[in-house]
Amino acid sequence: MDETYGNPYNTWEQLGSPIRPTTAQINQLRLVREPTILEGPSDVESRGDSVDVRIAMPPASVSFIILSKKEGRSPAKVGGLKYEKYKSLNGENDIMLLWNPLENKNVLTYEVFFARKGMKEFKKVNAMSIMDGAFVHTLPKGVECGRYKVRAVDLMNS
Repeated sequence: MDETYGNPYNTWEQLGSPIRPTTAQINQLRLVREPTILEGPSDVESRGDSVDVRIAMPPASVSFIILSKKEGRSPAKVGGLKYEKYKSLNGENDIMLLWNPLENKNVLTYEVFFARKGMKEFKKVNAMSIMDGAFVHTLPKGVECGRYKVRAVDLMNS
């Protein structure tokens, strides 16, 4: 997180600090609310109880580094999916999705998929990484409901 990545406040200021943001502005803020994954997984070698990791960081920034042992299995299925439908500030139909985050330490992100009512095909609806068990989806105009599924993606992208 720095001036460029994972900084919704900075984005809000760049938008002119709107008291009542438009739908487009809200969507811009949603894109920068989660930490940004700048680099994918890489292998490092440990020397006893220590690991030497070097990263370049701009001033006044924070990085979150996950050190984890490779596991030979994919993450478990996500469970406990619940939703709450409500009207957004601008009157759109928003869906707050909540699920039970997995205990697996190798989970990198969650992917959220949506299928319109009567359709079989699911489409990914989250553009950014999700590191916790919640996501807000604004339904497309004219769509009242549909189905959701959530998938965990681990460090090995499985």
